[in-house]
Amino acid sequence: MLRSISFVLFVMLATASLGAQQTSTPQPPPSQPPPPDSSQQVAPPRDRVKVYAPRSGVKPAKVIAMDPLPQRVKKCANHREGEVVLSLIVDTKGRARNIMFQSVDGSDLDRFAISIASLDQFLPGTLDGKPVVVAESLRIHLETCVVLTGDPTGKIGARQVLKSVPLQHIEKPKNPPEEVVFAPAEVPDSELDRKVSRPDYFGTSKSAPVLLYSANAQYTPMHGTMQIRGICKISLVVDPFGLPENPRVLKSLDPGLDVSALAAVNDYRFFPAIEDEEPVSAAVVVDVNFTPPGLDLYSPGID
Repeated sequence: MLRSISFVLFVMLATASLGAQQTSTPQPPPSQPPPPDSSQQVAPPRDRVKVYAPRSGVKPAKVIAMDPLPQRVKKCANHREGEVVLSLIVDTKGRARNIMFQSVDGSDLDRFAISIASLDQFLPGTLDGKPVVVAESLRIHLETCVVLTGDPTGKIGARQVLKSVPLQHIEKPKNPPEEVVFAPAEVPDSELDRKVSRPDYFGTSKSAPVLLYSANAQYTPMHGTMQIRGICKISLVVDPFGLPENPRVLKSLDPGLDVSALAAVNDYRFFPAIEDEEPVSAAVVVDVNFTPPGLDLYSPGID
C-alpha cells in the first residue's frame, strides 16, 4: 500500500539554447561578418495579454457545439463516467488557451477533457460589443467505454472512446489572472531543449508544479511473500496542462513495485509550473513510499 508520497521538484527552464557540441569549422574571412550562431539565439519574449473576467459589461464566452459530433457507441465495455473542471483562457478568435485542471477525475477522463477543450470552438467574450480575452471555467461531463477495433493488418486491439457527446458548461472562473502569456499550441523545436535549475531554486518569476491529485500505488512485489519497505523514485515531466509525461524509474525498489509506482504516477495530476505568467513544462522527481500490509503507520501525505 502507498503510505507516503513526497516529491522533489526541479524546473526545466524554458530556454532556447541547444547546448550542441562544438565542432571545428572554417573561420570566415575577416571582411565578412561571422554567420549567426543559432545555438546562442534566444527566442523573443511573448507578449503579455490583458485578461477580463466575466462581470458587468463583459460578456462570457460561449461553447459552440462540437463539429463533428462523436458517433454514439452502441456496443462497448468498461463504461466510465465522470466530470472534470478546467480553467482556461478564451482568446479573441474563440480558442481555448492555457488549459489547466481545477478538479480532476484521476483517470483517462482527464486526458479526454484536455483534448476536448483544446478542440473546442467558442464564441469569444465581448466588452462593449468587441471581442476580448476572457478567463473561464469549463465543466465537462464525459462518458467513455472500451471498444475492440482492428488495424489495417487485421490486428485487434482495445480503444477507449467517447460513448456520448460531452456535456460542457461555462462557469465563473476562480481567481482569474489579470494578464497572461499564451502557451504555444505546438512547442517549437528550440524549446524542447531546456536547462535544469537547482532543485531548491525557482527564481522570482517561476513556480514549481503543484500536486492536485495522487493515486494509490498497489503493493505488488514480484514475490508476493516478500516484505519490502522503502522508496521507489520516479522521474517525469509535468506538461503545461499538468499531465505527467515520460515517467521512468530513477531508483528501483522491486520490479513489481516499480511497475505499480509507474502506474500510480501516471494518474497524478498537477497545476503546472508557471514562468512569467505562462504554463511551462517542468521536471519532477516523485518518491513513492511502499509499506507492506499490516505495517501501516500513517496515511499518504506530501512532505
